[in-house]
Amino acid sequence: RGHSNRIEMGELGWKDLPQSLEDEAKAIEDLYLEAASRGHSNAANALGQIYGSGMGLPMDKTKAETFWKMAANQGNNPRAQCCLGVLYQSQGDIEQSLQYFLRAANQGESQSQCNLGIAYLSGRGMEQNPKTALMWFTRAANQGHVQAMYNLGVCYANGKAGERDLVKAMQYMKMAAHSGHAQAAQSFQAMQQHLIQVQAAHRAQA
Repeated sequence: RGHSNRIEMGELGWKDLPQSLEDEAKAIEDLYLEAASRGHSNAANALGQIYGSGMGLPMDKTKAETFWKMAANQGNNPRAQCCLGVLYQSQGDIEQSLQYFLRAANQGESQSQCNLGIAYLSGRGMEQNPKTALMWFTRAANQGHVQAMYNLGVCYANGKAGERDLVKAMQYMKMAAHSGHAQAAQSFQAMQQHLIQVQAAHRAQA
C-alpha cells in the first residue's frame, strides 16, 4: 500500500524516486518502445505523453515530439495529432498547430474541435469565421466537451457568432454547469436572474 501511495502522491522529482520505481518506469518504457516499433500508434502516443509530461521518466519535449509524430503520421492517431497541435501552439508555430488540430478534428477528436473553434472565432492564424467556429464548438459539445459547451453559451449570449439567442445560450450554459464548469454555473445563474427581472418588468407593464 505504501508503494502505491508514493506513486499517487508523487510530486517527487526523478532523482527522488526509489530505485525500484525507476526500474519499473524503465520497464514500462521498454514495453512501449517495443510496441511503438511494431507500428502501434497508441503506444507511440503514450510515450509522447510520458516524455511530454515527465510522468515517471525525465521530461523530454524533443522525444515527446518524435513519438507523437510517429503516432500522428504513421498511425494517424488523433490524440497524438492534438498533442502536436498543443505543442506547436506553445512554441508559437500556429500554422503547423492548426494543421494537426484540423487532422484530429476531422477524425472526431473533441479537444481539437474546440481548439479550432477558438481559432476561427479569434482569427488567430486564419481568417476569422464565427460560423465555422460555431460548427466546431457544436461538434465538440455534442461529444460532451465541457469548454465547448461554455464557449457556445458565450457565443449565443453575446451574438459574436451571429444573432443573439438567449434560449440556446442558457441551454449550453446549463449543460456546461451541470458538467462542473464553475464559470458556466455563475453565468447561467446570472442569466436566470436577468430573465426573472425581464419577466417581472413585463408583468408590471401588462
